[in-house]
Amino acid sequence: MNDMIKIKLAERTGNGCSLFLPCALPELIQGSVPYFISYGEAEITFKTGNNQLDAVLKEQLVNTGTSVKDCVMLTLMLEKLNEDDKEDLSQKLSDGEDGQPFEDVIPVIAGQICQWHSPEEQFQQWLHKEAKAMRLTGGKLFRKVVESAKESGDWERFGEIEDYTLPEEDDEALIADYQFDLCAVPSFGGSEGIYVDCFIRGDFGSPKNTLSLGTMKTLENSLDACKVMGELCGVLLYHESRYANQNLHLFMPEKEIDGILSRPLTLRQAQEMEQGQSFPKMTM
Repeated sequence: MNDMIKIKLAERTGNGCSLFLPCALPELIQGSVPYFISYGEAEITFKTGNNQLDAVLKEQLVNTGTSVKDCVMLTLMLEKLNEDDKEDLSQKLSDGEDGQPFEDVIPVIAGQICQWHSPEEQFQQWLHKEAKAMRLTGGKLFRKVVESAKESGDWERFGEIEDYTLPEEDDEALIADYQFDLCAVPSFGGSEGIYVDCFIRGDFGSPKNTLSLGTMKTLENSLDACKVMGELCGVLLYHESRYANQNLHLFMPEKEIDGILSRPLTLRQAQEMEQGQSFPKMTM
């Protein structure tokens, strides 16, 4: 997959990141990227394979606004153009008014594509597909939490008395919001030993308000075993919160993602670059 659009985002301090379109959705919303979209300056470079079209598209940005969402829509369209289409598009844009807003340029490009639906509709289809691909089920989230607890050593005490740990396998519901809490409930079950049932409760993008994550069991039933299972509940609570906060983009609602990508980019002025000022070093 060849890069068609490169977006450099940076603060005056030099901190920033680079986005290469087309790319998977997580690359546009993870970590500090939303911050740099909102508060950084952007330099956009086009790499369509047609030098004249690249120059014309860049010219359209002068003294106008755009967003990452516009750039994604543009990339979706450019991928469908053959070389003749690019030549024709370059001429149409060259004959038009310089510096027209990207929201006026996009329909011109869409007109080059046979049977193309609304660019907004195509973006929403792309967003829904990409968001669905990155979502976790309850069982997958449980595995991430258990993995984190084991790597930290916090699983050790339970591991000494563990009978089994079973992630939820039946529920295919995807977690599509982060307004939920983890609940871990210890109990004596219907057979020998102590169980901990783990689930989330709240708004996770589903009509249901609870979602099972998994179950842990020990065959022991002593007071010491009860204390260990109580500690396990705290371990699960901590590592779920830690994982969710470090990977918040996985749980972002589509509406919120759309809002981030729609934020106007502050474009680094072309004249500043022409005066020999190098772009700040990119760091992540």
